[in-house]
Amino acid sequence: MSNIFFKLKKIYSISLTFLTLILTLIVGTLHFAIADDALQDFREDHQQVIGYLVEKGPLMIYENRPEKVLQIIKKLPYKMRLDTNIQILEGFSYLKLWTLYKDAKHKDEWYGTRTNIIYTKRKDATLMLVTFLKDGEPWLRLYAAELLGLIGDSRALKELERVEKNDENHRVRRYASWAYKQIIERKHLAE
Repeated sequence: MSNIFFKLKKIYSISLTFLTLILTLIVGTLHFAIADDALQDFREDHQQVIGYLVEKGPLMIYENRPEKVLQIIKKLPYKMRLDTNIQILEGFSYLKLWTLYKDAKHKDEWYGTRTNIIYTKRKDATLMLVTFLKDGEPWLRLYAAELLGLIGDSRALKELERVEKNDENHRVRRYASWAYKQIIERKHLAE
């Protein structure tokens, strides 16, 4: 009788272990599915923020609200802050703050971002930089022209030519002219 009891206990123990294992797998699968959905929502939310910044950020900087742009950027995860357009918005926000308040901290932040843009020479920065050729602050237009010349994307030629001919600031015109020539030279060398 005790032998049967031990066999039943062993079967019960094995069944309970098996049942626990199955439940753990089911719960774990559900947990991963929920976590994947949450992660997807997280990514989509941040992609919306990036889209908003790319669309509205240059205007906010133009309207002297670079602090707001930086506030939004700093809430993004580090990897998303590496997006070229976000880096440009961050850099030009610091540049605008430097021109507004003459704070050396903002100048250092700007030069750090500028250096990164120069070394990466990412052509996906071109369209955002072209927007800054229209900013009211001459320093932003000047540095946008400089970076466009260093990146060398021929999509910027038309706007650089416009700035070279029509900008009210002689330094900005000079930088736009230099950038235009840099892009043309690279274009000829590539042919």
